[in-house]
Amino acid sequence: TPNVLIWSAALCSCALPGMYTPAVLYAKNKKGETVRYDEEDEKWIDGSLHSDIPSEHLAQLFNVRFRIVSQVNPHVVSFVEGRRPWWPTRFLLGTIEYLARELR
Repeated sequence: TPNVLIWSAALCSCALPGMYTPAVLYAKNKKGETVRYDEEDEKWIDGSLHSDIPSEHLAQLFNVRFRIVSQVNPHVVSFVEGRRPWWPTRFLLGTIEYLARELR
């Protein structure tokens, strides 16, 4: 929603299971006060292991049919390029290539 605080959404998005703890999602209410996004004691995690782009859920929540998405996960590079025959090699080399391009 447009009222969600970007920093809290970023924390939730970075909360990869097993690496970072789940985070609380915050938003601004109608008075401009910072409040929990949900009223329950719910914490959020990165969903990329289950569903990287939750298209169906977005469609239900916001009645949307089309989405524009930007894939920024570096590990995806090795699967998209498809130049190397074995996935572990593709993954490692693709990630190294990605990081090398980013550091230039």
